Amino acid sequence: MTKQPKMLKGNRWWSLGYALSSLKNYPVRNAGIAIILAIGIALPTTVFIWSDTGTRIVIEDYFDEVAFQYVAYPAGHNSYFTADMPQVQEYTESVNVLEHSSRVGTTIGILTGEELPDYSSYAITNTNYLAGLKDMRVIVAENDFIDIWSREFITEGNFSDLSVDEILVSEQFCEYTRQVHGLTIEVGSKISLDVIKRIPGAGEVWSKTQLNVRSLGNLTVVGVYTPKSLSSIAAQVFPNIMRRNWDPFGFPDPVLGLSDSVIINEDALPEGDMNELVVHGFGGYLFMRASISTLITMGTDRLVTNLESFQESLQEQFPDVDCDGLGAIWELENTINTFIASRVLSVIVFPIMIMSLMLTLFTSETSVSRRKVEISALRAKGASFNQVFSTFMYESLFLCIIGFVIALGLSVIMAPLIGSSTGLFVFDVSLYMTFSSNLTISPVALVIAGAIAMYLPSAYLLHVARRIDVSEVGQPAGVDAEEGAEDISAWKYTGGLALLLASLVIIPEIIAPLGVFALLEILIATLVLFAAAYLGSRAMRLITARVSRGTSFVLGEKSLYMAQSLRKRKGQFIPLLVILTLTLTTTTMMLIQVSTFETTLQNELDYSLGADIRIETASKPFSFNETLLHYPGVIEATPLVETWATVGSQMLFMESVDPLAYLRVAHFKEDSFVSGTPEEVLQALDDNKYGIVISEYHAINWNKTIGQTVAVYYGSFDDEESRYFHFEIVGLLKSAPGFGIAATEELVAPSFGSQFGFQAGAGGFVLTNLEFISESAGFVEAETFLADVSCFSDITPLINTLELERNTKVYTPQTFDIKSESYSIQLFLSGIQGLTVVSFIMCAIMGLASIALFLGSAVLERKSEYALFRSLGGTKGQVVSMVFGEFSGIVIAAIAISAILGLVFGYVMAILTLGVSPFSPILGEVLSFPLSMMIVTLSLESFVMIASCYIPARRAGQVNPATALRNL
Repeated sequence: MTKQPKMLKGNRWWSLGYALSSLKNYPVRNAGIAIILAIGIALPTTVFIWSDTGTRIVIEDYFDEVAFQYVAYPAGHNSYFTADMPQVQEYTESVNVLEHSSRVGTTIGILTGEELPDYSSYAITNTNYLAGLKDMRVIVAENDFIDIWSREFITEGNFSDLSVDEILVSEQFCEYTRQVHGLTIEVGSKISLDVIKRIPGAGEVWSKTQLNVRSLGNLTVVGVYTPKSLSSIAAQVFPNIMRRNWDPFGFPDPVLGLSDSVIINEDALPEGDMNELVVHGFGGYLFMRASISTLITMGTDRLVTNLESFQESLQEQFPDVDCDGLGAIWELENTINTFIASRVLSVIVFPIMIMSLMLTLFTSETSVSRRKVEISALRAKGASFNQVFSTFMYESLFLCIIGFVIALGLSVIMAPLIGSSTGLFVFDVSLYMTFSSNLTISPVALVIAGAIAMYLPSAYLLHVARRIDVSEVGQPAGVDAEEGAEDISAWKYTGGLALLLASLVIIPEIIAPLGVFALLEILIATLVLFAAAYLGSRAMRLITARVSRGTSFVLGEKSLYMAQSLRKRKGQFIPLLVILTLTLTTTTMMLIQVSTFETTLQNELDYSLGADIRIETASKPFSFNETLLHYPGVIEATPLVETWATVGSQMLFMESVDPLAYLRVAHFKEDSFVSGTPEEVLQALDDNKYGIVISEYHAINWNKTIGQTVAVYYGSFDDEESRYFHFEIVGLLKSAPGFGIAATEELVAPSFGSQFGFQAGAGGFVLTNLEFISESAGFVEAETFLADVSCFSDITPLINTLELERNTKVYTPQTFDIKSESYSIQLFLSGIQGLTVVSFIMCAIMGLASIALFLGSAVLERKSEYALFRSLGGTKGQVVSMVFGEFSGIVIAAIAISAILGLVFGYVMAILTLGVSPFSPILGEVLSFPLSMMIVTLSLESFVMIASCYIPARRAGQVNPATALRNL
């Protein structure tokens, strides 16, 4: 019996070594595959890194600006000790969600000194300044608390390590002291004060003995502070008292609040004094600061939930304690939710991501398939199936790793671009550096991006490798038959493309692009985009070939070669045409998307403000209109009065206007009113002072129509009273300028107006006649005024003058700062703008890599053809010009079809982008086509792509005829 020879497996490391040498021998091909793969990985990773980094930054900024998240104090009539506040502090020190907790006592102090008048008695509500007494709030705290608290103040001097003979004073306290005693207090001054341990009740006058004061002398002022905000937790528990200080019949001034205070170290008082003033003074408070590191570890998306859970558990365990806070944290939650919701922007770059994956698969298959001769030679030299298979496996893994590393590098560069975007192609360098220094890469983002972008190319490469290495030895050495010229009309592809684009435009009209439907339609549009690019590329290839053939009077015989080449090599040129068409189309599409969002946002802002100028102020008489008319440029002004209203169980706001003045001043749209034009409806309201205009939505719910009456309870000027009246319905509306949508139930997401702060809350609003409401409910003042101006350049004096007044804000569409008024909208806008720039860069890289891969491969395959031209007498320059004309013709064809596709898909995707945004426009989208930006961008991309065609054309001209023909 013949013994079977043992099959040797060969060197197990040979495959790894050969894979590394292959990567080195084909640098352009492998670099192109890795870069294209990296783009597919980088796009979703960039969005997630931007989202995670932005979330972390806003959280850290919040904790840098807000010292304490909670404050606990005795509830009701409990004292500090009967409410078990010491036990509360012990409990908080054992909770890991908190970083610090401190007891703070507060009472009243009286400034004393040898040159200052003495006092024998004291009352809180007296005209103390007139009597020569300067009282203030005294805050007693430990140094750790003061050091943390310092971030909420604008300080001068030292604000830490306060000793027992040092004191911190507020700027307002210094100003009041100068008014009362003529003394200037600054850093380095020495002052004395009496700390009142027992505060008299309102209206009571107590002697010094009853006040049980503790005198503190020669305290050195080491710091002067001013609160950054009066909406902080400390400002709320240390409130101002409005008191007439100089004249019993004069205007009251804010005193004894955080702004009129001093801070001393708790060690400056004996422990018994501290226990007494937390009971008989203004009280004792427990301030708590959350641990940012613990909260981030527990998950940024659950940060607010975890904080709320702690507050609830504390109040459940200690029912005699009230715990306030989290007012500002809810605003932070809105920002965090916007960052999380903005991850949906990943769907906007789906076309680029899928294009990257498809191109990776195609180029990988093409590059492996073209190595049949090499594989045949390896098999002939004795390489086993497993060795050849392992070679391609190692090579594919190396390419995936390289692509992954490049993708991370791109993401690290691109994510801060999104975060620092302040406009289209406009960036804030400081914001970019902030994002760069705080980059956060979520493991989930890496897993998702890696699985999507790396698994498919790797699996396909392995499949191709297995398919090739089982071929017979020598089989791949045969030469493939030359591809014949395609003789077919372009009308077939043109007709299919037209039908495809028509269906794309119709779909959003049939199915409203909202929520999940918007996401689904974006996915469908992405698939249609690829199909349209394919059909358009095939049509434009044939059209370009026909055009090239007609240029013989310029190019001579070269035009025939170019025309035939375009018709014959569809396997090379159609994929390249598709990729170039997709990259250029995507760039145009995203420019239209971001421009449409910006235009829609500005339109919503203009409508939310209501008029050229919106003035929100403390109550002013209706005659304030006349004051406004004295300013240059102001044509007309009208007051708006808002009060609460109920119809049955429906809570609403009642907006009262002077109908005709409101008509002339406000910026109405055609669909503002349902039952008629704005002129008709507001004229009817003016004719009937008992009239009311309600929303169409409410009319259906209440089963009411025009001419019928509706019973309404509404508020009066005196908040304690209400009115009841049967109004006659004179019109129906959908929305109104200055007030937003009339029925908030119709909103599928928060409106832009609600983010700006101008959307009527509750269930919406109704419009009534100001004349009747002022008579029936006693309104003689308004807090909102709208004004119409002739020229915005003339209203600067008006804005500057009004903003000097306390509690007055002036808004115009030109001066409205979206970032300060609505960070959520600005965040989403900067996300779209930044992602457009990132997409532009990625598309440019992909286009150039595609040109290098496809055209470089075409030159290698056609060396013998170029050598034949040279042997027939063609010069190097003629070959270069012929090949350059052929390759640039492909790019020009892609530019032509992408211009058409970009406009159509830009229109559709702009509508779908608003559908997936976390905000709901009241007026609908306002399409915008930034033609100048599109022309500049496409021209730049086209120039670079056409210029890059010269590189493979020059390589074609460098072919050595003798070498190439000898190897045939």
